[in-house]
Amino acid sequence: MKKIILATDFSAVSKVAARYAAEMAVEYKAELMLLNAVHMEGPPRAILKSGSIEDAMVKSAKIECKLLEKELREHAGEGCMISYRVVKGFPTAEIVSEVARAEHADLIVVGTHGSSGVRRILLGSSAAAVINHARVPVIAVPEEGKYRGINSILYATDLLHLEEELHTLAVFSDDFDARVDAVHVSLPGEELDDTQKSVMDRMGSAQPHPRVHFHVVSDESVVDGIDKFAHGHHSDILAFFTHHMNFFEQLFGKSVTRRMTFHASLPLLSFMKKDK
Repeated sequence: MKKIILATDFSAVSKVAARYAAEMAVEYKAELMLLNAVHMEGPPRAILKSGSIEDAMVKSAKIECKLLEKELREHAGEGCMISYRVVKGFPTAEIVSEVARAEHADLIVVGTHGSSGVRRILLGSSAAAVINHARVPVIAVPEEGKYRGINSILYATDLLHLEEELHTLAVFSDDFDARVDAVHVSLPGEELDDTQKSVMDRMGSAQPHPRVHFHVVSDESVVDGIDKFAHGHHSDILAFFTHHMNFFEQLFGKSVTRRMTFHASLPLLSFMKKDK
């Protein structure tokens, strides 16, 4: 872990993510880059005439970056290596992805809104856009999130693509010396297809990586099962892959009426789906 990019709009939520990223950067001796994208909204002709306004926005963003850098050094200590970039462009998510690629970043950190954080990510937000464009892992930090280290990664699985994704998670966990708990929640009357049964058999006979632990828990709902596991095992982060969005929408989407207790504090770790 050498470089972390913090995508910020200087809001209160993004400052929570900034403190999370700064503490992580200090622990792993990584460079933290603050990134803000500036753009004008309006009709194309109006934007063409607004160069001086955009320049003023860039100047203001640089001042905000310097203030945030000072705040983070006070929060995380002088050992925090911080730089910043202000970039003109839109859409913001594409700018963040391109800068991450150019800077050879290992990780992107963004902020998202508290108790509805998972739902906001899945159903539309700037964090969702970054997740869908980024070619490197993204951590989305809710407004009540605090950095506690990454010692335990929870991966909720429907058993599809499990083995290849566990390999990705195992490689990622090596940087953090973290445990990966892959959890499948078995529902009453659940019937697995042949592929899922085959995966279950293989996982039951041999773990694919020494850091990976496979669990099957029984519950009345997947939401409750994950909720209880996260609390009982003190999970630090919840991982998912972007091609499992439908699975996560089932867990956290509009049909879920009660608030999961870990929504407000558990960050989300996303990985870009693999191109076939």
